[in-house]
Amino acid sequence: MNSIESFHQRLRFESATLVEQADALGREGTAAALRDGIDLLRERLSALGVRPITFAPKPVAPAQPLSVGAAVRIVEQAVADAAGCLPEMLHEIRSSFPEAARLRHAAIFFAYRLTEASTTHLARHYGLKDHTSVCYARDKVKGQIASGTFRGDAAALEARVRAALEAAGYRVPKARIAA
Repeated sequence: MNSIESFHQRLRFESATLVEQADALGREGTAAALRDGIDLLRERLSALGVRPITFAPKPVAPAQPLSVGAAVRIVEQAVADAAGCLPEMLHEIRSSFPEAARLRHAAIFFAYRLTEASTTHLARHYGLKDHTSVCYARDKVKGQIASGTFRGDAAALEARVRAALEAAGYRVPKARIAA
């Protein structure tokens, strides 16, 4: 057995012992011991004239992307929170809550603008007849914002919706032009 094989065998034995000790130390203790061990190894290798070793961090798996449906529900929740009502109220087509249609239209506008939801998907989500109802709502809010007749601060509401989406891990695409 040559010296390299001997070194590897000793390393395997010592790493098995370290694993047993790590179980006894717990997570934080093990992390501290490993950092100290890596620092010690670097010092000894540099004393031998060997280039320092860098240990790359383990790549983190990307988070599961948020579905379009979940993103639409987040938009709906943010609009409802801003108005001080429940998100379920936005789904009531014939409602005793007079602001339901206006808030639903705003939620549709921002969901279309800030998510990748299609007009058909939004129509199904809100229980509307078809995608043309979504186009009407979207265009109505767009016109209200352009003319300054939108009740409330549209920019603040958009910022609130965008922040809620980003906090949930949704990659907000560049805002679509609601046409």
